[in-house]
Amino acid sequence: MKNGAEMKKNVYLLMGLFFCNQMLFPQIEGYIKGVSEADYQMIIDNLESTLGYECSTENIVLIDSVLKKLDSDGGFENPYNTLNQSFVFTYYRVTSSEEGYSKLSLGIIKDKHIIARLDTAIETLFSTSGEIKAVADINNDGDVDILVTRTLGVSPPPYEGYWVVSWNGSSLYLINDVNDEGESVIISPWDGITYVDVNGDGIYELVTEMEDENGVAKKIIYSWNGSKYGLWGNPPQSLPSGTYPRNNVDAVIGCRVTKNNSGNFKYSYSVTNQPASKQIIDEIWLDSPDTLREVGTSPLNWIMGGLPGKYFGWMAMPGFNVYLLQGKTEKSFGFESNDLPVICNSYIRGHNPSGSLLVNGQLDFDKFYHDVITNSKILTSIGSNHQLKLLSQSQFLDTLLLYTRQSVTLGWLRSARDNDCDEDESPEEGVSKNLEKRLLKARKELQRSDSSKARQEIGKFVKKVEKIYKKSEEAEKKKHDSEITMTSEAYALLKYNAEYLIEQLLNESSRRPKKGKKGEND
Repeated sequence: MKNGAEMKKNVYLLMGLFFCNQMLFPQIEGYIKGVSEADYQMIIDNLESTLGYECSTENIVLIDSVLKKLDSDGGFENPYNTLNQSFVFTYYRVTSSEEGYSKLSLGIIKDKHIIARLDTAIETLFSTSGEIKAVADINNDGDVDILVTRTLGVSPPPYEGYWVVSWNGSSLYLINDVNDEGESVIISPWDGITYVDVNGDGIYELVTEMEDENGVAKKIIYSWNGSKYGLWGNPPQSLPSGTYPRNNVDAVIGCRVTKNNSGNFKYSYSVTNQPASKQIIDEIWLDSPDTLREVGTSPLNWIMGGLPGKYFGWMAMPGFNVYLLQGKTEKSFGFESNDLPVICNSYIRGHNPSGSLLVNGQLDFDKFYHDVITNSKILTSIGSNHQLKLLSQSQFLDTLLLYTRQSVTLGWLRSARDNDCDEDESPEEGVSKNLEKRLLKARKELQRSDSSKARQEIGKFVKKVEKIYKKSEEAEKKKHDSEITMTSEAYALLKYNAEYLIEQLLNESSRRPKKGKKGEND
């Protein structure tokens, strides 16, 4: 049997033969992102003049050219602008095969000068090529983290050692746990790490699966303990359902509804992901399953659709870096429908992998439906639903009265003093009570079967809604929030449903036979 030193020497020799061609620039384009051959040579020249020995590099990334929000499989971010026009690269000292494969290190070059090098070598026994897998602030501490891998050994099945290097704008330092030999404890099958916010606290964990001694696959969670990434005793756990939290977002949704010349309603939504939100947003659903939609709008690289019999909404396409980030607002969500406005739930979802929602690689819809209603930020908004048109006139009027009261509860309609009253109204009773009074009078007329007078009362209701909203819009433009009495949601809900009821009452009146003069029909 060969001794350890001889075995190690032969392994290094094999590695040298296998990777000798990999070090030529034209053949490592897959490891060089946004970098020209001139950039490559500039980095090598800088290294060799600084260190005084021959160097080679295995992976170079020009951050500005590959920006992509961190996803479950990686990404490249520059959240604090500390890597503007900067090359991040791995490098090692070129040695003979007799000396063995050199230890890897990491550096950053800006304006053709090395601005940082990692003092501690990235060290793994029998390791080969190194790759920069991700650049992002994964532990949410205000510094950028650079994740570097090295392939362990040269025989299948391939495994990787993961190293986490933090960049604070002036220096690089390791923030992963190591074993007694100085090797990273973070190990995974090749390309097997998933970046997951396991418990929804805004800090990413590194999740993988490894087989135990019995060949059984087990989930392993490398987590942040406040100072290092490693394998700790009590790692964060997913939800009891096996899914990951997607409800840790601080969001605001707004809706405006207009009516076009064809009689359809245009529903337009704005969604804001507040700066304090822990998660970025990648899904928005509305709980209005039965509506009939004709035209829709979405932000670039978001897809719009419905989940059969359940929800309708929008989803960011994976891999396009179009998530709704903290502090940002998107106003391109919308659709057209002939159906009336209703109060509905909206489900705003933070970005996290699907986890146990996949069965044999396919989405389990029943599990997904349950996850949407139990694992989302739920906000009240406006949707559309054709079921409203199936109500009787008296039921519809009661619903309109309910919507008026709910608008007050939801903060869409303020009970402010009414300084623009009709003669049968009281300023002291306030705007909302005077609106209710109109509907209660209309109800009495319907009960008397006098649809004409009922229409008159509802018509006064509509005019009052229009006056209130016009003043509120003017106050909103002036940013006089205290003077906003009615929001766009209350306006859509009350105006368009009231107009529909007037139309139905008018149609009913036109269908009734007119009474003739005495003796005319004898």
